Amino acid sequence: MKTCRFIILLLAFFLLLLQGCQPEPPSNTAVSVLCDVSEKAFNDSALYKKDIAALAGLVARNPLKTGDGGGCLRLSALNALSQNTVHTATLPVSDADVLGSNPYVRQDEVQQFEKEVRDGFDAFCRIYSKDADHSKIYQGLCNELTRLASDPAEHRIMAVYSDFLENSALFSLYPPDNIQCLNDPVQFADSTLSRICPLPALDGITIYLVAYRNEKNDDTVNQALRFWKVILEHRGATVNIGADLNSML
Repeated sequence: MKTCRFIILLLAFFLLLLQGCQPEPPSNTAVSVLCDVSEKAFNDSALYKKDIAALAGLVARNPLKTGDGGGCLRLSALNALSQNTVHTATLPVSDADVLGSNPYVRQDEVQQFEKEVRDGFDAFCRIYSKDADHSKIYQGLCNELTRLASDPAEHRIMAVYSDFLENSALFSLYPPDNIQCLNDPVQFADSTLSRICPLPALDGITIYLVAYRNEKNDDTVNQALRFWKVILEHRGATVNIGADLNSML
């Protein structure tokens, strides 16, 4: 009887030990990239083009992730339309066991994903090459944030490349029309912008605002960035502002 009890306790110990050795489940990362193409100068500046590797790395090589996680990168434009075509690249979750994933298979998966991202940007740059009369930044931003907020991925990230100077029938961030918006951004967003597209709860979402600017619009862009930061943080997002994505990562 004592021998039987000892064997049962030993088996239970090994089962607990085996459970403790199980690898953490792989996590997913969802990345949304919005590029303002309302002015041809932005599209020609290569500001977002030089960040292609860094953007792909947020999914494929995200240091916050554990295991061999997957994810998706979505690329779309900000221009005179409230919604635009989306270019998507997907990295599958690695098919790993207790011993881990096959590094050669995983390398091929990551390389294929990075190629899909580069191809998506190439197609994007070919499509958008003309100036637009207006820029509906808010509607494009809100629509994609609504989708991103409902994404089940453990890590949700957005990168926006723009001068952030909305200029649409909805509102303008160019002076002197921007006075009403800048006076109380939260009240303006809740009373005016929410009628078009209410911002969802953005807790757990990290947003990078990468600003285009020049000597003529520098102060106006700074004012616009403060506006966006206030309304996005009010909804729970973590907002980072800069002129270079890599310096913010």
